[in-house]
Parts: sequence; structure tokens; C-alpha cells
Amino acid sequence: MLALEQDLGGVAFLEIPSLTEDQKNNILDHKRRKSTRTDGNVTYLEGLAYLQGFDTEQSFSKAIDKLEDASKSEIDDADYALGVIYYLGDGVDQDFEKAAFHWARAAQRGHLYSSNNLGLLHSDKLVENADLGIAFEKFSYVASTGNS
Repeated sequence: MLALEQDLGGVAFLEIPSLTEDQKNNILDHKRRKSTRTDGNVTYLEGLAYLQGFDTEQSFSKAIDKLEDASKSEIDDADYALGVIYYLGDGVDQDFEKAAFHWARAAQRGHLYSSNNLGLLHSDKLVENADLGIAFEKFSYVASTGNS
């Protein structure tokens, strides 16, 4: 799967982004305010914090819960991250169908890395009902952005 090791703009297709300093400060500010109200973006950042053990103990189950909540708020990066987690089996059982589900949600909203990865799942026949037409569609989309 060499294509999965290539990158677009320096970010690997199977890499969950590290928290930036601004994102870390956002999480800390949210905690300091002891706010019980969160939006999907904050929930996504909390999920990354649990994955990376930032200002909390690392916990894959809590990370996945937070990322699933952010996914329900249509946060593309949360669906992308969940796809990576399920594809790699990182802290969970490897599940290409769940990876495809999350990448398809994000790809539908134009997420480039998710589109590419969904195409690979279909072209490599890693999912039930693999469809080369879907693979072609997703790869064409990525290519149309100038990131082929």
C-alpha cells in the first residue's frame, strides 16, 4: 500500500494530526472556564487530547467516544481520525468497514485525505462490496485538486 505512505502537503494519509499550540491552549481555556457546553470542534480536540495524553491520561476508549461525538456534529477531521484508528486497529480491533464508513462521511463533505483513503479501500478490495467506480471517483476528486 505505497499510496498510503505518500503525502499531501506534508501530512501522511494515515496520520492523525498532533495538537497545535493554539489547539492545546483552546483545550486548557475550555477546562479553566469549566464550561459544560462544547461544540463539535472542542469535542474533536478533546478526542485528540485523549489519544495523545495531553493534559490527561491517554485513553483510546475516551478518545473514540469524543471523536464519535464530534463526528455526529459533522466534524470532518473527527471522521478522518476515526477512519485512521479503525484502519490501523490502533487501540481497537482493525475494521476496514468502520474506516470506510467514517472516511465516506468526511469524503462526502470534501475531505481530501478521507477521499483518497476511501478510494484505496475500494481499489484494494478491503471492504465488502468494493467498487472500482468509487475508487476512480475518489482518486479523480483528489487529482482534480492538484494533489495527485
